[in-house]
This record gives sequence, structure tokens and C-alpha cells, in this order.
Amino acid sequence: MFVVGDKNGNLGFFKLSTFEEIKTMRPHNKAVKDLLFMNDGKTLYSGSLDGYLVRTDLNIFSCNNLEGNEGPISAIANPLNGLTLFTANGTKICEWDILQNKYLVKFDAHDYKVTGLLYIHQRDVLVSCSKDKNIRIWNPITKECLGCLEGHLESIKSLTFGYVKEHLNIVSIGKDSVITFWDLDDKDFTKSFRMRSVAKSVFYLGDRKNFMTVHGDRKFYIWNTEKEESKLFFPENVNFTGYNRGCYMDDGTSIVLATQDGSLQ
Repeated sequence: MFVVGDKNGNLGFFKLSTFEEIKTMRPHNKAVKDLLFMNDGKTLYSGSLDGYLVRTDLNIFSCNNLEGNEGPISAIANPLNGLTLFTANGTKICEWDILQNKYLVKFDAHDYKVTGLLYIHQRDVLVSCSKDKNIRIWNPITKECLGCLEGHLESIKSLTFGYVKEHLNIVSIGKDSVITFWDLDDKDFTKSFRMRSVAKSVFYLGDRKNFMTVHGDRKFYIWNTEKEESKLFFPENVNFTGYNRGCYMDDGTSIVLATQDGSLQ
């Protein structure tokens, strides 16, 4: 199954093999900006410009809002502790209690809008990127900034993490059409190369050695970090206006997409 979120706040659920529609619902009243599958395989969180963080039970397709609204949500991150989630709300990062279904706390993160969030469980750190061209690493408990990564020439669109030759890397994509690898095991090493077009989102696949970039022209590129090469993937039997976000669902076969308008033809 995969899910698309559209500019009107709808979520569409589809079979990955046939693109057959399973269910459509409208938990938001403005554009859906990010989607997050939980590890239990039955819960989906969605964040929207309406400011609400919504939980959807995939067994019965029921939705409920978490209590609180801290402004438009642009990204969601999961610490995998089963207790909290983080969202990007403007220039701030908010923490939510998913057991009590409510907002907990927020803190200043960047000078400009936060565009992406990432939780690296191997290091127990929260990572954010922004229109200010910077990546910042946070202690999720104290909310202290542990470091800042600079290098992109334009705003950063998305980020993920994975392994390059057994070294843990943050991977970021910018509006400058550049992918940059930030080696967390050798902080003096970074590597960048230019993409064919500006990507909207980047995420690693299950092995954490291959990753996918999602582009607004309805194209995907699957990148191999060992061979430093990419393969174009273009779904011919489905016509989205454009993709905004993507993420991988750990069933080994599914991806999740948030589109500009969610339409399928």
C-alpha cells in the first residue's frame, strides 16, 4: 500500500501493485506536507499546513487530531521511542506526546523555515534542515544545538541518513540541485554532486545503501552509494501533477508519496 496527500488535505490509499484505490479520506483542510508510517505497521501520521498532526489507524481508517496547533507543519520525525514525535513548524521544532495525544514543547531551530527533520537512532540525535541553507544537529532531550553543517548555496529541501562504505552519512538535497554527503564518522569529509533536476525529497531504502530522490517532474532516481550511479524510475501508468515528499515503509515493497495535488488518472 502507498499513500498520497494532496493540497486540499485529502489522503488517498492505494495498492502498490495495481494503483487500485483502497480508501480516500480528508483529515486536513489544507495541503498535506509530510507523512510518516510507524513501525507497528498500522499507524500513519500526517502533517499539514493547517497546523494539525493527525494519526490514522490503518486497520479501520479512522483519524484523530493530536491536541494543539502550533502553525503549519512541514516535516515529521520519529525517535522510535513509542512516546513522542517531532514536527517542523515554521522556524521552530515541536515535540508531541503521542500517548497523551497532545503537544508538549517547542524551541527555536533556524532563522528561516525548517524544511526537513530526521532522527538518527544510531546517534540519538535530531537533525533539521532549513531555507537558511544550514543543517543543525540537536540533543532531543535538552534541545541543545550540537553542531551546524554548512555548504549548500541555496535552501535545503530534504535530508536522510544511511551508510557510505560503512560510514554513517547525512544526505541532503538543495534547491541548488546538489546532493551532499556529510560523513558523521569523519567530520572533515563531505562529498557533493549535481543532480539532473531539483529534487523535492530524498530517502534511503531498506538496506540504507541505496536511496531514492523524488522529483517534481514525476521522476524518481535510485542511487547506489557504492557505485555512485543512479537509475531512473518513471511510473507510466499513473499521472501525478508532481511529488512533494516520499518515504520508505519497512515492508520491503512500499513507498509513501505526498503529491502536489494528489490526483490519479
